[in-house]
Amino acid sequence: MAAKSLRTCPACGHMYEVPAGAGHPPCPKCRRANAPREQQTEPPQVYPGAAPRPAPTPVAGTPRPAAPAKPAVSQRPISTPKKSHFVRNVFGVLIGLVVAAVGLHFAGLLNLPKEVQEPIDNLKRKVETAVRQPKSDAPKEPDKQPEPPQEKPKPPDTQPPPPKPAPPDPMPDLSKDAPFEVVKVEDGATIIVKGETKNITVHFLGVGVAKPGDPPVHGLREGTETREWLKSQLPKGTRVHLYYGILDSPKWRAERDAFGSDRAWVFREKDGLFLNLELVKQGYAKAETRDAKEFEEVLQYWHEKARGR
Repeated sequence: MAAKSLRTCPACGHMYEVPAGAGHPPCPKCRRANAPREQQTEPPQVYPGAAPRPAPTPVAGTPRPAAPAKPAVSQRPISTPKKSHFVRNVFGVLIGLVVAAVGLHFAGLLNLPKEVQEPIDNLKRKVETAVRQPKSDAPKEPDKQPEPPQEKPKPPDTQPPPPKPAPPDPMPDLSKDAPFEVVKVEDGATIIVKGETKNITVHFLGVGVAKPGDPPVHGLREGTETREWLKSQLPKGTRVHLYYGILDSPKWRAERDAFGSDRAWVFREKDGLFLNLELVKQGYAKAETRDAKEFEEVLQYWHEKARGR
């Protein structure tokens, strides 16, 4: 007895027997073809009154059917009809023959006809002439006339300018005030004189000296040496005049007597020696005329002369 298998129609649900090896015969009830889904080319037919069949549930371990392969697309570029290059090839061949013939002619391996040889020789001569000789069409520059010789400039006068004459030493009128007696020499530009009620410390106007014990600065002599020179010029008891010039005023004199300090031009009584100026002449002091404009010119002159300027 032949083996049979039981099948169910996916459309109407009718169950029927199929002999083994009979393939996939249609359902005897609805006459629907029961081929597998992969072989079906038409959508399944739905009959009125038939319940829709649910989608089959995949069994665990069953391989999933492969998706249908996509049709292969050719990667070749779209071919275009070939164009004819006959004319271009002919011109290329002719140009190559001409170039080869000219080259063989210049190499001495080919003799060209006379009609062709003469234009080539003329062109060759023109090229050689243009290379060897410059263009003669350019306008010639006119001949430049030689310039007359120029006189050499005289060297600058190297002789030093004549020395500036020394201004006269100031000699103001000192007869209005009584002289003061020197009590002590403090340093190279400070003395103490005897006043009416107290001693007055007098600082020399217009000069700056080094203090005793300080090293020489700015070309000045040492402070102790300056003080000893001033002591030799103003020993104790020497009488001097104090001149204030444009600074003189009653207020100035009142402050001098009240504070016992003063700033003045100092003149020795016996010979009128201007001690402020003499300190600059001998190189013991430098001129500081910021607050002493009255004798600025003479102090500045001897300041430069003492330093060899």
